[in-house]
Amino acid sequence: MWLWVASAVAALVAALALWLGQEALRTRLAAAVVEQDPARAADVVADAARYAFLAAFGSVLLVAAIHLTLALLMRVGRVWARNLLVLTGAVGIAVVVLVQEVVADRAGSVLSDLPRAALLVQAALALAALVALLLPGPRRWFRRARALV
Repeated sequence: MWLWVASAVAALVAALALWLGQEALRTRLAAAVVEQDPARAADVVADAARYAFLAAFGSVLLVAAIHLTLALLMRVGRVWARNLLVLTGAVGIAVVVLVQEVVADRAGSVLSDLPRAALLVQAALALAALVALLLPGPRRWFRRARALV
């Protein structure tokens, strides 16, 4: 469970870093839109950058909230929460890897890009938690918890 909590904390750090650096990120996103379509109107470019930022920010918060909630429910022995956490854990890892590609600052290193580094840490912790959840020890614990109900 603690790996899931650490994963959620890393996602919250990434979300905070995204929020604090949103102007620079929105500028980079707008430049990417202009690069794809130079004739695009400025207000459309600004809207696209804002919506891309909000989608990235919101998805990171959603992944953190879902993983934390399900981990707490799993901790009290809810087998369905474990099963759902396996599914949402895999999807969450994919979402976070995609978001870190979108928010990556290609000009700097991974370590100087705090949101990207935090998202990579979050994905690694979630992957470790997912693997740990599928090991024989936790599976036996959940079988015992199910038998008690």
